[in-house]
Amino acid sequence: MKGALLAEQPVVGVLGNGLDVVYPRSNRDLYRDVAWRGCLLSEFPPGTPPIGRNFPRRNRIISGLTCGVVVVEAPARSGALITAQLALDQGRDVFAVPGNVDAACSAGSNGLLREGAIVVQHGWDVMEEYQALFPDKVHPWTGQTALSSYPRELAELREPPWHFEQPSPRVSGNSEKKIDNCGGKPYSESEELISTLSDDERTVTSQLSDDLRHVDDVIAGSGLPAARVLASLTLLEVKGLAVRHPGKFYSLVRNNAREG
Repeated sequence: MKGALLAEQPVVGVLGNGLDVVYPRSNRDLYRDVAWRGCLLSEFPPGTPPIGRNFPRRNRIISGLTCGVVVVEAPARSGALITAQLALDQGRDVFAVPGNVDAACSAGSNGLLREGAIVVQHGWDVMEEYQALFPDKVHPWTGQTALSSYPRELAELREPPWHFEQPSPRVSGNSEKKIDNCGGKPYSESEELISTLSDDERTVTSQLSDDLRHVDDVIAGSGLPAARVLASLTLLEVKGLAVRHPGKFYSLVRNNAREG
């Protein structure tokens, strides 16, 4: 939220208490800035204290205002998972940042990935999902354009605060858009990886090629339930065998494309 304010972008703060209650008190300055340069929203009457049960109720408004939610890190019993479920119920996209498999703080977010959440490794993974939906608002950033679009205090920085890789509508042999290092392995090693896939992953892989294919077509062609297809696609991304493109299109990573 502070980053959006610094970049002079619209900000909406949804509260789990009355509008006249600042919680936590350490956010008083942020509260003032959002009220001045954006919008504070609450369905609770003035004077309502920050009661725990109000926040899951508040979260349904947050997810409803978005195109998608990003879960960066969440343990198994996290409020972020409630928000993710609300987003799914509302037809929103759910993104998750993968964490160490043995880290308790990532158990919830890794679980979302197993269930088909969209993998996020850097900011552009989220932005490119909406490039086709908002072509006039979402575009690849370079250091130069990023600096020219930020306010003066950011332009004084020697380097831009963020850098996104230039996306490509098709995956080429030298593409850097990989989920992990599997895509850079020799073909024989990738072929060995394919041999370890589950039945669902094999079925989904058979529906993919170098050409882009929409997720709905993959689901229809596989004959599997949508949830299992989405989970398999996520795992194929993590393994470096498939890549997701804007507009919910998928393709095989070309180096790993198999015959038949």
